[in-house]
Amino acid sequence: MAENQVTWDFAYAGGVWQPTRTPQADANLLVAIETLAISFGKRAYAVCQFLEALDGLAPSSPNSGTVNTTTAYVKKSEGGGFEICDKYGQFDNVAISEAELRSALSALLVRIQTDFPEIDQS
Repeated sequence: MAENQVTWDFAYAGGVWQPTRTPQADANLLVAIETLAISFGKRAYAVCQFLEALDGLAPSSPNSGTVNTTTAYVKKSEGGGFEICDKYGQFDNVAISEAELRSALSALLVRIQTDFPEIDQS
């Protein structure tokens, strides 16, 4: 693995997606990603729609809006990345690079499609 390469994976247990990250992430980031993923359930299309909504945030404006789920929201940060923001006191808001957020969501998308192919994803 390259020195700065980050990989994400997810396991579905107890009705929620539990993320893992290599190299290991701090507990707050893991809870933030887990909380964000709750709203997607087993629906790959929901992850795709969220990724498309991220594309709609203006890249040069940190105040260009947010992308919401029922459990958390994501907003553009001034450094060009994003901030995952808590709605219900589950975690401290956390900054994350655009590449890492997309990597995490893409890994979740693959896991949903692999583990639950029988679910209508349209």
